[in-house]
Formats: sequence, C-alpha cells, structure tokens
Amino acid sequence: MSLAAETREAARARPFVLDALRAGVLNHSAAAAWLAEEADLGGDGDADADAIATALRRFREELPPYATTERAASVSMRSGVGVVDGPEADGSGDADPLLRVGGAAVVSEGRDTAILATGDVAGGGIDSDREGVTEPIFGCHVPHPDDRYEWFEGEAFGEHAFAEFGVVVDDALRPMGEGGTPEFSNLRAAGAVIGGYDYPAEKSASGVSIATGYATGRRAAREG
Repeated sequence: MSLAAETREAARARPFVLDALRAGVLNHSAAAAWLAEEADLGGDGDADADAIATALRRFREELPPYATTERAASVSMRSGVGVVDGPEADGSGDADPLLRVGGAAVVSEGRDTAILATGDVAGGGIDSDREGVTEPIFGCHVPHPDDRYEWFEGEAFGEHAFAEFGVVVDDALRPMGEGGTPEFSNLRAAGAVIGGYDYPAEKSASGVSIATGYATGRRAAREG
C-alpha cells in the first residue's frame, strides 16, 4: 500500500481528523507528524511527514465539504451539580436530571463545578434596560455607569463603555460581587460574558474565549 493510501486509511479511521480535514481547520504539518507515529505510517512510524502532509491536502480536495445542521441552542452556567448513573440517571431517582449523556446524568445536587456558555449583550448573556445592566442567570454584578448617556460615545468608533460590559472575575475566573468577593465558590465564567475588554475593536473574541474556556475547563476538571 502506498503512503498516500495509508494516510487516507489512517484519517478515515480517526473521525476527528476526517472532520477537521473536511472543515478546512486541520494543521496538516502537525497532523502528519502525529499520524506518522500514531498510525505507524510507512511500517516503522518513520515516514516522511512532508509526504504525509501532502497526502492529507490532496485527500481533502476529494472530500465533500463539512456541513452542520442549523439549530438554535439555549445555554447558561450552573454550579453545584453532580454526575450520577444507574436509577438516578434514568430519572427514577430523587433528582431530576439536568442532562443525560449515555448511561450517566448531570443532576442539580452535588459539589462539582459546571461551566456552560453564556455570551455578551448581543448573545443574551448580559441584559440591559433603562434600569441598568445585569447578568440574568445568577444575577452576578456587572459594573456600569449609572447614567445611560455614559454608556456610549458620540463617535461611531469611539470607546463605548457598553462594549466592555460583563462580569468581573478574579484570578480563578469566579464572577465577583460588588463588594469584591466571589459571588459563588464553584461558578466560573468564560468567554464574552466576562467584561473589561472591547472585542470588536481589539478583535480578541476568539482569543479570550479559547483562553478562558481552557482555564475554566481545567479548573472544573480538578475540582470535580
């Protein structure tokens, strides 16, 4: 079997590689180096990574484009949960599951930390009206000027205060109350719900979401 054929077979055997190829987000060089060792390409795992990368690029051209089903999703954050299995997972126990995955379920009782996505003002993660600015799920504090006319500037591309609306977090990414203490001990914030930066102007939305999502995920895994 040729190296190109081996590469195609290795990619098909690993759905996440195939999906990344179809979506056009695969780092071909990094994937080639990994596949050479992981799939023992070339018979000894010492195949030419450049040749594998080339095979991946050509394979991508033969694949149908990656498509997803359009759907709406409602998301939030919640703390104080637990993971159960058995009778409790199928709903026959005392706790009503919040979410079922396979034979396990997430229930509202527990000490684990749950992190879900919220968003900014545009995404519904932060609410604003004539009375002020709030975080609607847990009621976390969102700093903002009392005078609505201070929320924006006269210039279209000015430094608008509303662009930075969001919760304030500590070093552990816990939303802070108005008094400077965490609102909840096991609640973590990630992404656009965090305030203090103007992502449209900075073009930093993806960077903040990736960095804070990674950090909160690691903390939740350690705490859970």
